[in-house]
Amino acid sequence: MKKYSNLLFAVGAIFVFSVSNVVAQDADALSAEPSRKVELPSAQSVIAKYVEAIGGREAGLRIKSRSFTGKVQIVQAGVSGTIAGYQMPDAYSLVRMNVAGLGEFSEGFDGTAGWGNDPIQGFRVKSGEELVRAKISSTFYRDMELAKLYSKLEVTGTSAVDGNDAYVIRATTSGKDPDILYFDIKTGLLVRHDMVIVTPAGSTPSINLFSDYRDIDGIVLPYRTLTKTAQFDLVMELEEVKHNVEIDKKIFAPPSKPKTDAKPKGGN
Repeated sequence: MKKYSNLLFAVGAIFVFSVSNVVAQDADALSAEPSRKVELPSAQSVIAKYVEAIGGREAGLRIKSRSFTGKVQIVQAGVSGTIAGYQMPDAYSLVRMNVAGLGEFSEGFDGTAGWGNDPIQGFRVKSGEELVRAKISSTFYRDMELAKLYSKLEVTGTSAVDGNDAYVIRATTSGKDPDILYFDIKTGLLVRHDMVIVTPAGSTPSINLFSDYRDIDGIVLPYRTLTKTAQFDLVMELEEVKHNVEIDKKIFAPPSKPKTDAKPKGGN
């Protein structure tokens, strides 16, 4: 029972980050290190190429809100469900995941406070490193603000991701476990993100693999994300993404605060 509960804790913490993507690797990849040493570019140039690859800063700043829907699957458990989310600038985010047999997992960030609500823990407010990571994940223009979100970015080498070479960037936040970002050398796109997931049940390393990139309103987004942990694999596949939809900020408030059932009313 304890193992099953820990899986649910991890699912609740992981699924919000999984608004990005993935490809399959073996279990040993959880501890993978860069393999080849070559003449390396600066982290700034790698990130600049990434920003251009996803549409450019100007196009990105034209997006003022986003809603999305999709499907999720927890591979080892053989269960699946749906996911829906809303995002706005200044770290406003809400994601709801409904999994058959498990129930609804909700994660939100209202610009200042992060919270979670699930069948095992009920409602809780995030704090410490979990709160720091929730804010980073909820930052709307995150892809264009990496240099601000991390205190240090350093290219450490190259590594193969799904058979293609990628530059590896060690992204450090003061006092926290570093994130490892992998950018495809040819396309410039982010194809993998290794991070430590912080949950009430403890911390666990994860690999997040992004694929099936598509152009939506001039912004290139991954439609498939595979999140791999020692306990399970979670696959998320987006079905619909809308930009510049009207969203009432009240929906981002924690359940303990007044909230509304308002939903986006339109979009591009």
